[in-house]
Amino acid sequence: MKKITLVLTLAFLVGMVNAQYKTYNRNIFVEFIDMENTEGKLECEIDSILFSFEPDRENLWEVKIRNNRDSKIVIDWDGTIMAKDGKSSGIIFSDDSQITMNNPKVPDTVLPDTYVEKEVDMKSNFEDVTLSLYYPRQVRKGKNAKITLSIPINNGISKKDYLFKFNVYSKK
Repeated sequence: MKKITLVLTLAFLVGMVNAQYKTYNRNIFVEFIDMENTEGKLECEIDSILFSFEPDRENLWEVKIRNNRDSKIVIDWDGTIMAKDGKSSGIIFSDDSQITMNNPKVPDTVLPDTYVEKEVDMKSNFEDVTLSLYYPRQVRKGKNAKITLSIPINNGISKKDYLFKFNVYSKK
């Protein structure tokens, strides 16, 4: 019985440790460059569309887009561009593999009062394994990282690129 309790306790502790690494840690922070920042959140509402971002330690950014409009919107993931320190790249999703990463990204249609959530990364990060932990390594050395994300959305009348600029920095 003691062995079972010990194993369950260790499994619980390991689960808690992994959960703590979901977002930036070890004094690494992210903020909007051109928009108002809210403590503890990377979110803003533009044209009745709520954008939320949650970067994690492995370059994947969770992007949540909520449609607060009266009509549907279509997110053009294939036209989405991510840039880091001036280098632009298309995106990949967290479930892409080397086989699927170059396939066209299917657009998402988001009905009113609903949302879509994706984890994205720069395609160039996937192709260059040495960049996989870019932010912690470079930012801890005192160099801020500049990230830009452009998401094209069609609202049925027009298509607009929503541009978001972020600063990744260390408080050390």
